Amino acid sequence: MIVKSRDVSILKMCVEQKFMTLEQISKMFFPSSENVLQVPMKRVRILVNAGFLKSVKLRVNEKRLYVATSEAVSLLRSRRLSGGLGPIKELNDKTWEHDEKVTDIRIIFEKLFGFPNWTSERILEQKNVGKKVPDGIAWDKQDQFIIEVERHLKNKRYYERVFFQMFQEYQKNTVLYILENESDLKWLMAQAKDWDMIYFSTLKDFEEIDYGISFKNAAGKEIYWERMGRGGALFPEIRHIEMETEEEDDDDGFDEMRADDEKFRRWREEDEKALREKQGNQKRLDSV
Repeated sequence: MIVKSRDVSILKMCVEQKFMTLEQISKMFFPSSENVLQVPMKRVRILVNAGFLKSVKLRVNEKRLYVATSEAVSLLRSRRLSGGLGPIKELNDKTWEHDEKVTDIRIIFEKLFGFPNWTSERILEQKNVGKKVPDGIAWDKQDQFIIEVERHLKNKRYYERVFFQMFQEYQKNTVLYILENESDLKWLMAQAKDWDMIYFSTLKDFEEIDYGISFKNAAGKEIYWERMGRGGALFPEIRHIEMETEEEDDDDGFDEMRADDEKFRRWREEDEKALREKQGNQKRLDSV
């Protein structure tokens, strides 16, 4: 097969994030495809058949999780893109939901908030062996944000230790905690009353992004990011942003892909119509 640059990007992110689902691959790498999962699935199947991805199903769920193989890692190493990482030997059925949410957050930071760079937990662990590292670092040329996705709260003493470590390691940066729900947020914010660098939001806020998202710290200070207009077919749409985009007649560079999708739909409709006519003719012949 001919390995395309998008294939390499898919494999690289699968290595860094441990795995990706088909929906995540679609959101990240096929944002404007109107055939939301069909086109990505074709490409994923090619990568699976070529030995670069493997499909994994855990005992605890029915989702297909796509994992980069040793062949994929070899390809990335040949292009100096592996980050020193090896293939994942086995997925953890106790942490996969957390890992899935972290990848969702990474995609949102890039696609909806314009942060093109992400340093993953796996890469951070290489440089901080034996230390607690965050789930990721999102950054651009101006800013760097430390990301922690916390789906299950620990005890107070744990956070006292972790907050102090965060301050020592990342005191010049802002730490963003993303909690499972509002009650968890309030409890953890109370524990962070002495740490102005730590801000909080919830997974629900990320799942239901409309105009933007807000993070607040224990002192009541707020960080607000406005959502970018284009998010892709699998992200919730914003009506007023769509209208503004149409008025500006802004070319997003995906016209050819949309045209291909439209051709595919027309071809499928014509093919189904021809099949129905053929079946009707056959029935008439059989009745003679």
